[in-house]
Amino acid sequence: MSDVLSDYLDIYNRYPADVYLSKAQRKSRHSDLMKWAKQEYQAMPNIGEIITFMRTNDTLKYEQPFFLKVVTPCVIKDIGDGKIKSLRFLFECNSMDNHRIGTATDYVNMFCAGTDYQYNSWDLADMVLSHEPDNQIVMYYKYMSLLRFLDYSIHEVPSCVLSGIDGAEKEHMPDINRNLREFATLSKKLGKNNERFIQKCTDIYAAWEQYLGHVEDYNSFYDYLITYNIAYR
Repeated sequence: MSDVLSDYLDIYNRYPADVYLSKAQRKSRHSDLMKWAKQEYQAMPNIGEIITFMRTNDTLKYEQPFFLKVVTPCVIKDIGDGKIKSLRFLFECNSMDNHRIGTATDYVNMFCAGTDYQYNSWDLADMVLSHEPDNQIVMYYKYMSLLRFLDYSIHEVPSCVLSGIDGAEKEHMPDINRNLREFATLSKKLGKNNERFIQKCTDIYAAWEQYLGHVEDYNSFYDYLITYNIAYR
C-alpha cells in the first residue's frame, strides 16, 4: 500500500468515521486530514490501487480532501492520455444518487473545482460517453444535470427565460435548445417519460425568442404569452 493511502487509513484508525467522536476528536481528525492533504509524497497510487483501497476500507469517509489529493491526479493523467478509467470512477462514486449530483458532494464537481474549473461536468460526461455511449451511470448523471438546468431556465416564467442568473439573450437560445434536444435524447435512452416537460420547454423557448424580437410590441413576456394563449404553468 502506498504511503499516502496508509497515512489516510491511519488517521481513520485513530478517529473512526463510524463511531461517536467528541468535538475535540473531530477537530483533531480535521487537523490531521489537512496536514495529510498538504504533505508531499514521492509516489502516488494509480486508480486501480485507489479503487482496491476504497473497497477494502469501505467504512472510511471519502470526501473532498481524499479525492483532490489522490484521485484528481489520476483523472488529469487519464484525460491527457485519452483514457477514461479514473474519470468513469468519479461518476461511479456518485452512482445514481439524485441528492449528490450537482451538489458540493458531487465527486465530478469536486474534480472540476479542484482544477479551477478547467473542465465542466457536462464535458467530462461527454468524454466518457464518447468511449462508452451506453454507460447508464454517466447518461443518468448528464440527464439529471440537464433536467436541473432546463427546469431552472423556466422557473421565472412568465417573467423571463433564464440563462445563468440573468434573462436569456437571443444568442443564448441555440445552446439552450441544443441542451433541450440532448435532454430529449437521453430521456428516450433511459426510458424516462418527459414528453410534457419537453414540449413545455419547447413552447416557452420558442415564445421567448419571438418575444425578444418584438419586445417593443408588448408590455411584458407575460403579455406575449397571454396574447398567444401559450401555456406556461
